[in-house]
Amino acid sequence: MKKKSLFEEISEEEKRRIFREAHPGLDYLLECELKLIRLAEVPDDWRLKAEIFNIDPERVWKTLHYQYDRNRRAYTFCLPMTEKLDLAKACDVLQIPRKMRNKLTRAEHLPEPQYPGTCSPFLYKGDRNLRFILMHEVQYADPIEWGFPGHPELSIIASYDEVSKTLKRTFFNSFAEGDIVKPRERL
Repeated sequence: MKKKSLFEEISEEEKRRIFREAHPGLDYLLECELKLIRLAEVPDDWRLKAEIFNIDPERVWKTLHYQYDRNRRAYTFCLPMTEKLDLAKACDVLQIPRKMRNKLTRAEHLPEPQYPGTCSPFLYKGDRNLRFILMHEVQYADPIEWGFPGHPELSIIASYDEVSKTLKRTFFNSFAEGDIVKPRERL
């Protein structure tokens, strides 16, 4: 009896169709060296993705969106699921004035094509609701699971360097990298 696979890699042809037709604002990802994966079942816990893909938990990443008041312009922060965002550090990297920092809250309106639980750093080109993408800078070459915006059954697997290079090229005025995680507590 053949064991059912937990995921399948999507063919190049279908990947092109997804990025050109279903999500034309994400077509810049066709220039990125990545694998697009379809999960057989959507895991209810991010730790299961690490098990499914047989990767270290710090290589499963999350994306958090923040905004000022209700202006809908989002700051997008991307970091490992195993880490906590240090909002003060992130504001320092982006040079957000101190008087504005206390107005920064979790976004009520997410940039296209995001929705809660499926956020990733891959936003539509030209999204007027994007203010900035800030990724926690890391130095490892192993692939990372980035999720897929708006589709919990899909995952993008790519190296940090490849994603960083692609986002810099696409969002050159709205992209930065830096240390944005809280220090781990010592026991």
